[in-house]
Amino acid sequence: MRTIAILGAVCLAVSGAAISQFENVAATQAATGQAPSVATIDAAIRDWRALKDNRNPDFRTAAVFSVTYPDFPRVYSERGFDSIRLRAESALDGSAPPALVAEFFRTRPPQTGHGWAWLAISYQQLGRGAEALSAARSAWANASLPADEERLIYQRFGSQFTRADHDARVDALLWDREPSSALRWLESGTPARRQIDGARIALQRGDQDAEQRYDAVRTLALSDAGLMMDRARYLRARNDDAGLRALLAQTHDFTTRPGDPGRWYEMLLIGANGAAERGDHAAAFNIARQLDDAFPAGEDLTLQPYEVRDHYTSLAWLAGQTALTRLNRPVDAASMFDRYANGGRSLQVASKGYYWAGRALEVAGNGEGARGYWARAAEMPELFYGQLALERLGREIPVPQPMPISEVNPQVRAAFNASVLPAVISRLANSRSEQTDFVRALSAAVDSRDERIMATQFASRVGRPDLAVWVARGARNSGNAFYYREAFPVHASGAPGGELWSLAHGITRQESSFDQYVRSPADAYGMMQLLPGTARDQARREGIGYDFGRLTSDPAYNVRLGSSYFALRLRQWDGNVPLALASYNAGYGRARQWIGRYGDPRSSSTDTIMWIESIPFSETRSYVQRVIENAAVYDRLNPYVPAYGAVHVSRHIGKPGRPG
Repeated sequence: MRTIAILGAVCLAVSGAAISQFENVAATQAATGQAPSVATIDAAIRDWRALKDNRNPDFRTAAVFSVTYPDFPRVYSERGFDSIRLRAESALDGSAPPALVAEFFRTRPPQTGHGWAWLAISYQQLGRGAEALSAARSAWANASLPADEERLIYQRFGSQFTRADHDARVDALLWDREPSSALRWLESGTPARRQIDGARIALQRGDQDAEQRYDAVRTLALSDAGLMMDRARYLRARNDDAGLRALLAQTHDFTTRPGDPGRWYEMLLIGANGAAERGDHAAAFNIARQLDDAFPAGEDLTLQPYEVRDHYTSLAWLAGQTALTRLNRPVDAASMFDRYANGGRSLQVASKGYYWAGRALEVAGNGEGARGYWARAAEMPELFYGQLALERLGREIPVPQPMPISEVNPQVRAAFNASVLPAVISRLANSRSEQTDFVRALSAAVDSRDERIMATQFASRVGRPDLAVWVARGARNSGNAFYYREAFPVHASGAPGGELWSLAHGITRQESSFDQYVRSPADAYGMMQLLPGTARDQARREGIGYDFGRLTSDPAYNVRLGSSYFALRLRQWDGNVPLALASYNAGYGRARQWIGRYGDPRSSSTDTIMWIESIPFSETRSYVQRVIENAAVYDRLNPYVPAYGAVHVSRHIGKPGRPG
């Protein structure tokens, strides 16, 4: 977990004002290694409650809290959602102590042009000239820089800006579709850019001479991402879909890269999906495959924002599937699936990409290469595609072993026991909803095997099995393996025998993470997330009384009703698990529609793995895969499974002995 401390310089910088209790806490904790006192924890909880509900906090209070407790819930959002840090950044003005501003942004850079501007000014006030100019350039290249800060930054740093700096501002404003603002700085940029950026402005504004100005620089669109983007926007605004697809399908090699890779990839997806829908698979492939020139060679995509990674992998997946299933180009497909595997952070993305790269090479007749990819996917045995890869290699899913608690580094153990988040979780025993917020925060904060072991062990002490599940999930999402027995809780009672035992546990792990009190936004309750109406009907079928309160107070009651309801779904679909899960999540009617559109996974002629991947709802598609992978691991813990033979995932996809 990140160190929870405030530097002495910051404390000194704000010492002239009233310093709340939480400011002094972290420094003492860091110095002594002692667990925080009850009074300290209560103060932290009180301040957190006040700040999370305060839409307009003063910078000093919100910033110091964010620096002191960086891992608390809602303090930071990587995806730019509302957070205490973002509110603090928005509250910045000239009254903020420069040292506090610098410390606030030391571990996390600004998320807005406003934040970059005040960081630059703070560095300047602290005499840190080089850092001030660097931050000012970042502010200048940020389209969200407000007009007041634009003037302020130009007054303070404009004499040090180069023409290239002004080019960067024009480019940022054009990516943000602000042509009038971009025009104000056009003449300040380099002469070489003026004709190109002038054409972009004309295209965005729809000027009468837009076509003429674009024709003058048309050949540069293949090397200038901004110019191609604005031409694509222009064509799309005029409903020229054929022209859009033709433009994006051209072979390009950008030397002037996208100022906003997320928006660029989104445009590629629009073009590629449009081509695929029209049956122009060659164009779809040519558009989607060209995703690497958005960044310099060797760029670590895992450091990119979520939106960029998500669009990148969507393009790689589309290109790979198109090459494999539509164009008979399996070698090209394998290359795109490899990009998919390395384009995200999570093991889920990696295992899927490696598995499909193996399938593509198998089609190409490269058995050795296929097995190499499957071996890489098989290193992730808790995941759907890792399990499919294991079966392809003729190996069973390994039994999850107990955590090696004795191997935990003593320093890690001491640091965890002295940290704030576990203490807050213990203190919030009577506030379940808030405790859950901190359970999730702790699972996201631990970032090593030993810290995850400590958090999982702590989960059993505080009666929160969902923490163990969230720790494993967080490890997976950050690209780290955490395949231990404790991450797969078991129902004390209520689960049926046989194969349904594994499926009931798999559903529970996905639906509620074994939090018996959880309530979804759709008003589903408890372990297996039952809607009250569904639970009432199922209780009647079972011949037992319906009690709404027991859906959360009695896990066995919830699991009994949920398991019997799923068994009903399973019978409706002749025992086919993917269909039963799809209808459990999205409804019987949706599953029936997908059979009509993508084939019947009960049929030997339908590739069940492709059928699952064809489900148009990402939530349901993921749900089916997550429950099946959970159930396959629970097979290793299921006392009834030996009667079924070897433990393979194919048994849960309706094709026993036939790996996907």
